[in-house]
Amino acid sequence: MRSSRRLPVFALEEWFRRFAFEEAMVNLSPSNPRSPSLTQLCELAGTSPGALGEVSLDYGETAGTPALRAAIAGLYCDLDPGSVVVTSGALEAITLSLACLVGTGDVVVLETPIYGAYRPLLERLGAQVVPLGLEGAASYEHRLEALKETLAGHHPLLAVVNPFNNPTGRGLCSDDALLGVAERCAAHGCRLLSDEVFRFLGLDGTGMASVLDLVPGRSGGSSGDARDGAAPIALGDMTKAWGLGGLRIGWVACRDPDLLAAVLDARDYTTNSSSTLSEAVATMALSVRDQLLAAPLAAARTARDDLDRRIATTGGALAWQPPRGGYCGWVEVPSAAPGEVARACEVLATERHLLLLPGAVFGPAGDRHVRVGLAAGADAIWQGLEGLLEVLGSPPHAPGPLGG
Repeated sequence: MRSSRRLPVFALEEWFRRFAFEEAMVNLSPSNPRSPSLTQLCELAGTSPGALGEVSLDYGETAGTPALRAAIAGLYCDLDPGSVVVTSGALEAITLSLACLVGTGDVVVLETPIYGAYRPLLERLGAQVVPLGLEGAASYEHRLEALKETLAGHHPLLAVVNPFNNPTGRGLCSDDALLGVAERCAAHGCRLLSDEVFRFLGLDGTGMASVLDLVPGRSGGSSGDARDGAAPIALGDMTKAWGLGGLRIGWVACRDPDLLAAVLDARDYTTNSSSTLSEAVATMALSVRDQLLAAPLAAARTARDDLDRRIATTGGALAWQPPRGGYCGWVEVPSAAPGEVARACEVLATERHLLLLPGAVFGPAGDRHVRVGLAAGADAIWQGLEGLLEVLGSPPHAPGPLGG
């Protein structure tokens, strides 16, 4: 009998679904800051939750309310609100963008490791995925010569990057690095999709510019053919910088009207529109975006620096490249045998209620790693890492399935 499962199990999301919502669980691997309550957000914005009482609960506009699109456009330099389509979280932005750009046989260069939705969706669309691995660089940062060789050797239609990469917190970490990638893609007739959910979260200073700011004014191309200098695409959301994942608000931003029209048409088959209440709250949150960001980002810097000092004391039992942006860190257990880290993470979750994300959910190259979330705080993360080493040093436990 043919299986009804046409997409593989989404290992990262399935891991969190198994463990993250247990009442006693301490999540040590979030990729976003702690979420404010609606009351806290309203207080910061100088209003009250009652002010939302007049929001209509009818269907919203497919592209998003004009107020929210204008607020999102304000995150970029000289971007018209008409160049923004609101989506139900970043995942819908990813799904719709890929569906409108990629078809059977198209070659796509994909930064690796990266959020686990990309590769299965691309393969389901019939694309040939060429990984652009960060693992081969000691610093987990892009080597532009490697990109140039990949572009010249494979002639891809599309390249996907994730500044301040999830899970490493590294990858593309400066405007110059992102511009270099954009210029090389343009020179090879390859469209660039920049997943910019972390771009405001610089841990060594300011955040990064959007690819739309670095490559201003470029337009043209079409949703069916990304070649000939087509406009780059930027994705964003309200989750990773501001901790507002419960709103389920993301977006696609691009100066290509044909692509945006295709995204709107495709959205008619998925969510059609976002919650009008969520869009109203998101608009309010963006009015105080800097205030909402300041304290969590400062705390993440402190946690990163504290963890860096502690990891350096382990004599090589743990290793990492300190993240330069975002809320994620990528910690390696160099001596672990294949599969051991994932099994140890399962023991920690089930027996100690400490939730680390095993790197294997990002692919085989992550097998000896865990992703930690700086928003959990250095003390809590360190408790989990010490527990991980304890479990790895104890008698082996019966192996459990990574994804279910």
